[in-house]
Amino acid sequence: TTTSPADTTPPASVTGLRENGTGTQWIKWEWTDPDDTDFSHVMIYIDSVFVTNTTHNFYNRTGLDHGTEYDIGIRTVDDSGNINSTWVNDSATTTSPADTTPPASVTGLRENGTGTQWIKWEWTDPDDTDFSHVMIYIDSVFVTNTTHNFYNRTGLDHGTEYDIGIRTVDDSGNINSTWVNDSATTTSPADTTPPASVT
Repeated sequence: TTTSPADTTPPASVTGLRENGTGTQWIKWEWTDPDDTDFSHVMIYIDSVFVTNTTHNFYNRTGLDHGTEYDIGIRTVDDSGNINSTWVNDSATTTSPADTTPPASVTGLRENGTGTQWIKWEWTDPDDTDFSHVMIYIDSVFVTNTTHNFYNRTGLDHGTEYDIGIRTVDDSGNINSTWVNDSATTTSPADTTPPASVT
C-alpha cells in the first residue's frame, strides 16, 4: 500500500480585498478567493481580533461606530486545515450621520451707517466650524445670501425705516429658524429751501 504525504501547503491568499460599501454602522468588504482546488474558507479578523470563518467572498460587519476606521485582516485555510500565514488587509471608515443641526445665530447686529438712500448693517458671524453664509431679508422679503459680515442696502427712500432680518446657514444647508433683526432709518435730505419773506 502506498500513502501520499500529508498536505502541509497552505492555499494562496485572497486578492482584490476592498470595501464595497459603508454606512453609519456597517462596512461591507469583498475579495477574490484563490484558485487552489483544496481551498476551504477564510478567517476574518477585525482590528486584529478573530470574528468568524466564512466560505463567502464578502463580509458585512455591522454594529460599528459611525465615523470610525476599521481594519479587516484575512487569512486563507485549505481542506487539510493549513492556514496561510500571510495577512491581506484593508481599512475602511464608517460614514458619519447626516448633519441636521443648524449653525448658531449671528450676534451684535447693528447699523453702521445711514444715508438718504442707503443703510449699512454689520454683525458677528457664529463660531460654528461648518458655518457657510447668512440669508438677508429686508422688510421680510429675501434679497440675497452673503458670506460677508456686513450688508449695505442701497436704493432706499429717504427718511424711511427699514428692517433687516438675518438667518444663518451651514455647509449642509441647515438653516437656523431663529431670526436676528434690526431696524434703521435713512436720513432725510438736507433742507435747501429758504423760508418765505416777512410780510
